[in-house]
Amino acid sequence: MEVGFAHRKAWERIAVVTDEGWIAGATRLFGFAMPCPVRVFSNEEFAEAANWIAAD
Repeated sequence: MEVGFAHRKAWERIAVVTDEGWIAGATRLFGFAMPCPVRVFSNEEFAEAANWIAAD
């Protein structure tokens, strides 16, 4: 998270892949603070997350 805030303007979008409820919840709660889109994916949705990150 520290790295995320230090370099938050370097990314066009952020995908968080986790099955931990508290990580998903915290990401959704604080995602508004990031200057780019942030989405949460489950571990089973890893391929979808990778595709979303790679999309134009």
